[in-house]
Amino acid sequence: MSEIKFPKDEKGVEYYDPAGPASREIIPNPGSKEALDQGCTCPVLDNCFGAGVCEDENGKTLFWFNQECPIHGHLLTDKVVKNGE
Repeated sequence: MSEIKFPKDEKGVEYYDPAGPASREIIPNPGSKEALDQGCTCPVLDNCFGAGVCEDENGKTLFWFNQECPIHGHLLTDKVVKNGE
């Protein structure tokens, strides 16, 4: 599972902004309808339709990603977590 903290818009909805606050491009959450409309192939049900899987101890929303997703795949790093390490 990847741990990425998405910023929140004025309504409190999290989104991915690749260039920071100055960017006008907003990438919707993995598995959301908006992301699917843009070609997202990340899990829908596992990501609760874009709401995320759960939050970690720091309040970060966690998502499942598809490594080959054209919208979110580039967010994944080479870090692999095995057996809770």
